[in-house]
Amino acid sequence: MDSGQSLFRQDGQLVAYSFFDRKPVHFLSTFHPPNVKSRIQRRNDDGTERSMEVPTAVKDYNRHRSGVDTLDQLVSYSSLSRKSRRWWPRLCWWFVDVAIHNAHKLFQRVVEPSCTAHEFRTALMHELAEGATSSVSDAQPKRRRVSRQNTDTHRLGLSDKESDCSICSHQPSHRKRTSFSCVACTVPVCASPCYDAHRLADE
Repeated sequence: MDSGQSLFRQDGQLVAYSFFDRKPVHFLSTFHPPNVKSRIQRRNDDGTERSMEVPTAVKDYNRHRSGVDTLDQLVSYSSLSRKSRRWWPRLCWWFVDVAIHNAHKLFQRVVEPSCTAHEFRTALMHELAEGATSSVSDAQPKRRRVSRQNTDTHRLGLSDKESDCSICSHQPSHRKRTSFSCVACTVPVCASPCYDAHRLADE
């Protein structure tokens, strides 16, 4: 498509628009009629302005996008999002962030206007965690026991995969990965100084 051209496809109340400005821009809308057009002013490369016919969804987005950008900015300060190669976990985390943000705004309007976002999230966290139980022990993870008969045959070797070092990794406060392990007892350990500590532990 050339600049200013657009296409649409409709399925029931849902309309998908593809509009070409300087690059393709795509919209989904259940509000805008597909055949209704509006005009906006665009600036050319030489600084002059020209009128361009666009789908109404494009004009409405340009008019209200500052609210969308503001929402994304406010959510980003305390986002729950986690990195993922798949798209849908990021979308789910975004929905949760927006729900918390909207709940905070309603709380400010109805209950406590001076409540900050950080205070609201902290209170929400404690309320959601109240009464919850965890299967994770608070104690430090126990190091694997090594058979006495293998004490004299400890040898450091290269493992076929990385694992947490059994000596210096204490989740969640500290975690160190190693590609080495004891050949005799298959316990993952760092080359130095953890291997010496592992070998001397049974002497």
